[in-house]
Amino acid sequence: MNKFLNGNPELKFSRARSTLLSVVIFTAVNLIMTALETGYFFLFSATVPLALFAFGQSMFADVGIALPTIVAPALAFGVIALYFICWLLSKRRRVFILVALILFVIDCALFAVITFTFGFEIIDTINIAIHVIILCSLISGVVAWTRLRRVSCGEPAAEAPNMSKYDVEQR
Repeated sequence: MNKFLNGNPELKFSRARSTLLSVVIFTAVNLIMTALETGYFFLFSATVPLALFAFGQSMFADVGIALPTIVAPALAFGVIALYFICWLLSKRRRVFILVALILFVIDCALFAVITFTFGFEIIDTINIAIHVIILCSLISGVVAWTRLRRVSCGEPAAEAPNMSKYDVEQR
């Protein structure tokens, strides 16, 4: 666990941002592939936009109402836009990595509800593992942000808890 939390905070923050951008890209591609009905999707993506999109499609197929078919994909791309905005803004204001983490925790909760409500399949095991990897990366980014914030506030690096010898020597 210490290896996960310790290390160069700048590098960990940068990796968390890269993970977030990957989630944005893969989720957008998944929405496009779902709209084209390819039958394929990437696992490294958020669940909420895909669920919204599927809801809109099912409402049109089941009831024939066109409004959810327009609103649901718009909301799905809106959620992706929120993740993208968090990625963009986290470069200048690092607190947005925390906002992205909160959004992804909500996404994971919805994923758990969907998975265990509609039936657990073997592919869900891989999807759960990937969601955990994304969560770990974002948590690592938030921990790195708090460490970088302490250093920028003038607090000596040696006083920050759980700092490795490597971190202290780098400053």
